[in-house]
Amino acid sequence: MLKLAVCASGGGGNLRNLYQSGFYSSSFEISNVLVDRECGAVQVATQFDTECTIAKDSHSIAESIDRFFATGCDFVVLAGFMPILDASTCNKFDRKIINTHPSLLPRHGGRGMYGTKVQESVLMSMDHDAGCSIHFVNETIDGGEVILQISFPVPVGIGAWDLGGMVFQAESVALPLALNYLSQEFVG
Repeated sequence: MLKLAVCASGGGGNLRNLYQSGFYSSSFEISNVLVDRECGAVQVATQFDTECTIAKDSHSIAESIDRFFATGCDFVVLAGFMPILDASTCNKFDRKIINTHPSLLPRHGGRGMYGTKVQESVLMSMDHDAGCSIHFVNETIDGGEVILQISFPVPVGIGAWDLGGMVFQAESVALPLALNYLSQEFVG
């Protein structure tokens, strides 16, 4: 079973979905949560009795990630985590840090591409498909190897906010599936 640390910046929806996943406690467990601000993810971590750390600057974030791996963490999962990790952390933990991204990478990724900005870009590009990507983190923003993607047709006339809701539902499935896959590879 994988031991995870999860980093979040918002409401904690992806974090909650991991706890409530059918794979939780069989393929993976969450030992630590890291946030960069007071946010809903703190309450989710508390609800599930998980240690939560607040790190508000890049140095504290890097130190926390070092500590997670030093204490037996297998992977760090960035689930709606807004800070960009420094290149040295990404290189030090190559293929050990995983990110969720609300597009079908490599499209609509990179600096500044988060939240509804991604879905606005998808709609402006008139993409036929939208979805999410689970990928390894490297020093290039949203440039790491893709582990898993879920796609679906873009409904005609949909707005960015509603499309984002559909993408979030895809992430709710994709992230636990990717972690289950990695747990099988990790132990296999």
